[in-house]
Amino acid sequence: MQPKKRKVNLPLIEVIGVSLIVHLIAIIGLGSYTIYTALVPDEPELEAPPPPEKIEPQRLQQQVRLQQQQKRSSRPVQKITVTNVSSVNLPDLNVAMPTVDTKVAVGGNYGAGRLDDDIGGGGIDFSKSAVDFFGIKSTGERVTFIVDASNYMLEDKKGGIPAYAIIKDEISKMVDKLSSGTLFNVIFYNGGTLQAYSTKLLPATRQNKELFKEWIKPINKDFASKGKLKNNLSVENKEIQPMTDKAANWVKALQVAMEQGSDSINLMVASWQFHGRGLKGDELEKWYRDQDWGEEQETAWNDAVKKAQEWLKNENAKRKAAGQPERVVVWIGSIVAEQYPKVRRKPSPSFSVDEVDKFVSNVQREVYRDSDQRPPPVNVVLFLGADEDEAKNGSVKSFEDLAKGNRGKFRILKGMQALKNVTGRSG
Repeated sequence: MQPKKRKVNLPLIEVIGVSLIVHLIAIIGLGSYTIYTALVPDEPELEAPPPPEKIEPQRLQQQVRLQQQQKRSSRPVQKITVTNVSSVNLPDLNVAMPTVDTKVAVGGNYGAGRLDDDIGGGGIDFSKSAVDFFGIKSTGERVTFIVDASNYMLEDKKGGIPAYAIIKDEISKMVDKLSSGTLFNVIFYNGGTLQAYSTKLLPATRQNKELFKEWIKPINKDFASKGKLKNNLSVENKEIQPMTDKAANWVKALQVAMEQGSDSINLMVASWQFHGRGLKGDELEKWYRDQDWGEEQETAWNDAVKKAQEWLKNENAKRKAAGQPERVVVWIGSIVAEQYPKVRRKPSPSFSVDEVDKFVSNVQREVYRDSDQRPPPVNVVLFLGADEDEAKNGSVKSFEDLAKGNRGKFRILKGMQALKNVTGRSG
C-alpha cells in the first residue's frame, strides 16, 4: 500500500516569505543608519563649565583641625594671650581733629546735647547746610547769625515787638533746618552788650536745636524786656586798629563771629548805629569845643530831653490804657527832634564809616588771612520802616558796601508786611 502524499500549505509559505522580506528591509535600514551616524560627526553642544571648587579659607581649616586635635587630646586647651595695644610700640601719628565745645556759658545746660543725637553715633559729619536768611541764600559749615536787639528794631514804623517776634521765630526755623554736622551760633547785640547762645560754635544736634528755641524766647518778648541782654561774650583781640576795644553793636558781634571761626555770617540790622570813640576827660572836652558845643547848647538840650521824656511817658500810658503796644524809641533825641525841632542835637564823637570798614578788614586779616584761611562772606539784611526813603538813609549804602566788600549779599526789608512776605506769612 503506497504512502499518502502531504498536501503543500501555500498560504503559510506566503506568510513566511512576506515576513522574511520585511525583516530584510528592516535590517538594511538599521544598517544604513548605523553607518551614517558613524561617518557624520555630531554637532557640538555648548555646556556650562562646572562650578569652581569651593576652597574653604585656611583659617577655617585650621580651626577644624584644631578642634579635632583638641577632641583627641585629654590635655586642657591652651589659652591664647593677646598683648594689650597700649603696650605695643607704634609710631607717633599727628592727627589734627577739630575741637567742639558742647557747653554753653549762659543759663542752664544749653548745648550739652550728645553729638550723636542725629547722626547715629558715627561722629560729626561736617557737611554744609543751605541757609535762607530772609531771602538771602547761602551755604556754610560754620554758620553764625547776628541779630540787632536794640530799640532800632522795635520802632512803630517797623512793626514793633510783634515784628520782632516773627524775626525770632524765623531764626529758630533756620537753626532747626541746619544739618547735624553743621556748627552754629546766634548772637544778639545792643550797644556793647553781646548775648550769644554759646561761647563757641556748637553742632546742630536735635537737643541743641530744642534748647535754642527756649533760649531765644525771652529776648525782646515784651516792652519790659526790650533791649535787655545778658552779656556773655567779649572779643579776644582788643588791639586791632582803629577801633581796638571800642568796637560795639554789630561790629563787635562781627569780630566775635570771625574769631570763633565762622565760614558764613548772616547779619540782620536796623541801622549803622553809633560807634563811639570812648573819649573821656580833657580829650572829650576838647572834642566838644571843636564842635562849637558849650554850656548854652548843653542847657537847652537837657531841658528839651526832660520835656521829651515826660511826653513819651504820657503817650505810652495812653497806649497801655487803650490796649495798644507802647511806643519804642531809638533814642530820646528822636522825640526831641519831633517836639522841639529848633533845639540842636547834641553831637557825639564816633568812628566814621571808613574807619569801621578798615577795622573789619583788619579783623579779617588777623583771623583768616594770616592763617591762610578764606574770610567768610558777610550777608546783610537791613530792616527799615515801611515808610522810610531808602535813598535818604545813609545806612543803605554803608551796609551795601560792607556786604559787597566781604563777598556777601545785601537785601532791604521795609516794615511788617515785607517781613511777612519774605517769610511766607499771610496778612
